[in-house]
Parts: sequence; structure tokens; C-alpha cells
Amino acid sequence: MRVRLIATSCALFCIMAAQSAMALTINYSYSAFSSIPTWGTMDINVVNDTTLSVLYTAASPLPAGTQATAFAFSFAGNLSNPTITNPTVADNDPDLTWKVFTKGTNTLPTITNRFDFNPVINEQYAFEMAATEGAANTITPPGIEAGKKDIFYLNFTGTNFSASGFDLASFVDLTAVRLQSFSTRDDAGNCVDSLFLAGKEEVPNTPVPEPGTLALAAAGLAGLILYRRKQKM
Repeated sequence: MRVRLIATSCALFCIMAAQSAMALTINYSYSAFSSIPTWGTMDINVVNDTTLSVLYTAASPLPAGTQATAFAFSFAGNLSNPTITNPTVADNDPDLTWKVFTKGTNTLPTITNRFDFNPVINEQYAFEMAATEGAANTITPPGIEAGKKDIFYLNFTGTNFSASGFDLASFVDLTAVRLQSFSTRDDAGNCVDSLFLAGKEEVPNTPVPEPGTLALAAAGLAGLILYRRKQKM
């Protein structure tokens, strides 16, 4: 019986570990603003073998007018740049349509919080692709406002995200968010009206198991305990 209980517990931990490898939460902060612990978070999840969902949640409160207008990504491996689709789901803002930013002669901004990392990030980090709500060759408002969230999908080719041993945290090298349309001052009194923040993976990154998973595991453990009691009687 003890072996059965251990096996059931191991199975639950395996499920939780698998969920963790398929999900990633990234936080965007900047040490120059001690009164703003985070400007927003990004949740990246595996949808299927070739698709990742990207959900950005803007923090609140933020300086008046703040909007997240673009996102940049760098991935491990030699992959072709993904395409973007905009699903119609509860967390999706129908007024925002994300598209691939065509870098070409257009460059992404300098990473504002690069000195918050060790080692320091190159100010013109070579992100492989970016998503913008504006025209494909510009990064301009509108965007995700404070306290709101929006989701889009990154569609790859030649990937197998559902494969055993795949680790999303190792696949996503670096991400960044472009913040615009506000005016405020940092801790040093400097006027700031835009930011381009690189993100840090939240640790520990263990998502809360689905209620169904917990209920199933709890029912199994309860049944085993009851069976053991009956055997003793």
C-alpha cells in the first residue's frame, strides 16, 4: 500500500513538472522606478507542437497613459521567424491586432533596463522577431493599457513543443516589451516618456495545477487511504 501511495504522489509531481516545463511567466521591471515593482507580466504557454500563446497583463497602477505597444523575442535554435495570429478569446482585446514587426531598416529601441541584468545585456540586443500593434514597420500606440491584458499566438514551423523533455524556459532566450504614451520621472528625477524593458523569468516557475488535476489526485489518495483502513479492519 505504501508503494501505491508513493507511486500516486510521484505521478502528481510528474504532472506538475510537465506543466511547469510547458509554461513560462516573465516579469518586466526597472530598478530606476522603485515605486513600480512591475510594469507587467507575460505568460507564455505551449498550445500544441508548433504554437505558443503569449498573454501580456499590464500592471496597475502605472503612469497615466502607459501602453504596451510591442514585444520582442529571441529563441534558442535555428528557427524561421514565427507568424502571428490573433485568437478570439475572453482575454483578447478585439481592438488590438498584433502583427510581425518588419525590422529591415527599422531597429528596435535600446533596452532601457539592461544594467539590471548580470551580465549586462547588449543595448542593441539582436532579437529575432517582434510583434507590434501598429503598422508592420512602426511601433506606435495603441497598445495594452494599465490593468488590461491581451493574447496572441506565435506559430512556428518544424518545432515539436509537446515532445518529452522540452523545456520552454530554455527555448525562450529573452523577451522585451515596449512601453509608450506616458510621461513621468524616475527615482533620479529624469523625465521618462517611453521604455523598452527586457524581462526576467519568475522563479520558482511552477504553475498552479488545474483544479481537475488536484481533484483527481486527491480522490485517488483518499481512496487508497480508505482501502488501507478497510484492510486493517
